[in-house]
Amino acid sequence: MTANSKKRHRDKTIEEAAAYWAMRLDSPDCSPSDRMAFEAWREERKAHAEAYERVARALRLVDRHLISPEILALGESVVAATEPGRRPRRRMAAMGLAASLLLAAGAAYYGAWFADTESPPAAEVRSVYETGVGERSTVGLPDGSTLVLNTASRVEVDYSRDTRYLRLVGGQALFEVAKDVTRPFVVAAGNRRIVALGTAFDVRMDETTGVQVTLIEGRVSVDEVTAPSPGAATAAPPVSHELEPGEQLIARDNAAVVVTGTDVERVVSWREGQLVFRDDPLGTAVEEVNRYSTTQVFIDDDPRLHDLRVSGVFRAGRSDSFVLALESVHPVRASRNREEHVTLSWKESTKDD
Repeated sequence: MTANSKKRHRDKTIEEAAAYWAMRLDSPDCSPSDRMAFEAWREERKAHAEAYERVARALRLVDRHLISPEILALGESVVAATEPGRRPRRRMAAMGLAASLLLAAGAAYYGAWFADTESPPAAEVRSVYETGVGERSTVGLPDGSTLVLNTASRVEVDYSRDTRYLRLVGGQALFEVAKDVTRPFVVAAGNRRIVALGTAFDVRMDETTGVQVTLIEGRVSVDEVTAPSPGAATAAPPVSHELEPGEQLIARDNAAVVVTGTDVERVVSWREGQLVFRDDPLGTAVEEVNRYSTTQVFIDDDPRLHDLRVSGVFRAGRSDSFVLALESVHPVRASRNREEHVTLSWKESTKDD
């Protein structure tokens, strides 16, 4: 056997082992000892970790299409060909080969096998993710990045061989970006474009906030995307801002862009299902509470109410708890006109109070 042949055989064996572990870890009867054995195998060589990451990405791709009759039939044929008559000591190798064949053939069926390229075809990773009011969702993207959607949010994903492009249509999302110097990670939100490499950042977009970008770690640049004016020869050069960790950019229509330091822990507290208020105006707190619940809270047009400040940590989606806390701390009365409509008014003091 030549040196090249030996290398190809070794690489194939590693890929099969990686495929076995990807399938084994996803099995409902995977035990703690199995996970310890996997960690030992992955840490043994850098090639093991790289092979497992490729196979895991491929598995995520195939998993999205498992209802395909072709993939179901393929899986049944692979299992049938490898299960019967296998000796126990060869079982792991057989399962690894079966998983490897299933993943490779399934990915090939949909036009991508990640062992040959770090960039899956764009058609295979065009997806839309969205949440309803009060919902949160965590999505593992094909490149190893993570997308976390907040309440009532929508993100469109379009990966190509050259660019990882996402668009925040509305709401709020947190992006944890896997490093890939060959493909920029670009998030579009309104008329802003955020470009990042190996970083984590939060983007929020709504009528009240405008576009808000908070950098958690790493570095990002935020550009203004403008269309050329009618009759103009060229578009104006984009205005770019580069953020440092802990900084927040706020861009509103017809207003200057503001970049300032911020409390990152507070900004991303929604990820843990919490709302954190620190001496916030009551109106601001109510707007935030209303984002997470179909029960909407309204404030009477009384200047004394608008002067109230709110501090505390509240569970997102629990507007009832928020209202009860207000009533216990402030001179506020809540009137529940109907099931999903609560109005706050000033509670006048009486002799019995």
